[in-house]
Amino acid sequence: METILLLGQYQLPYVRKEMEYFQNFFAPHFHVRTYDLSHPNVEVKESSAEFALVFGGDGTIIYAARLLVYKRIPILGVNLGKLGFLTGATSQELQNIPPKALLAYFQISRRLTLEVRVLEGKKTLFQCPVINDLVISFIGISRIIPISYRLDGEYVTTAYGDGLIVATPVGSTAYSLSAGGPVITPEMEALVITPICPHTLNNRPLIIDAKTQIQLTVAEKGKEAALTVDGQITKNVDHRHKIVVRRSRFPFILLQPTDQSFFKTMRQKLGWSEPPRYKNH
Repeated sequence: METILLLGQYQLPYVRKEMEYFQNFFAPHFHVRTYDLSHPNVEVKESSAEFALVFGGDGTIIYAARLLVYKRIPILGVNLGKLGFLTGATSQELQNIPPKALLAYFQISRRLTLEVRVLEGKKTLFQCPVINDLVISFIGISRIIPISYRLDGEYVTTAYGDGLIVATPVGSTAYSLSAGGPVITPEMEALVITPICPHTLNNRPLIIDAKTQIQLTVAEKGKEAALTVDGQITKNVDHRHKIVVRRSRFPFILLQPTDQSFFKTMRQKLGWSEPPRYKNH
């Protein structure tokens, strides 16, 4: 019997209710394992599974994706959150699908991911997969922080501002978009480097090939910055640290309805390309 995974913040009553329902729903057909994502250090023991159902919103899906990305387990998000940009079904829709035929109702979308390492000299202090984005920003009250970056070893520039975002195509519709970055379609092999409130008129977002290695450093002694991965994991860094970002060979495997497209999601979830609201005369 194949194994499936159910993941969600089990301590939330409405999430627990859905997870318990679907555990019973799938139990006659699969070996079902559940994981509570309410805790910060969850470890998924299974090395493989047919698929994983993640109950919650986009933040929960991104957390689950970091746990499962190295295992290449497809994820179907069940929307219990506010926006649900990455979710593929509602609870009601899932109940109407025969359990053994579930995968036939969804298409596989492989989204590129990153790996970030923080080095001090040759020693690796921190290493983590990145699904959405990584952000370097100033710690404490709002002040300018200089961040220099190199692409494949070549010095590009030092960005002065509130920080810097490196986003995948998945993350291009999140913080980077709010900071003035472009939308990158999911199938593109590209990344975007977006400055946050740059203190200059000529420091603009930069789209680069996904194969490019990025090296970031805090360019001034005595200034400490926060490195944040997917808005969920934070590490302090300073001028002694080298932050190396490169494409991971493990994609984020997302299950989506066969009739859903990226631009349809943009229209439905973000209200993209709505026509002007002309007054009737």
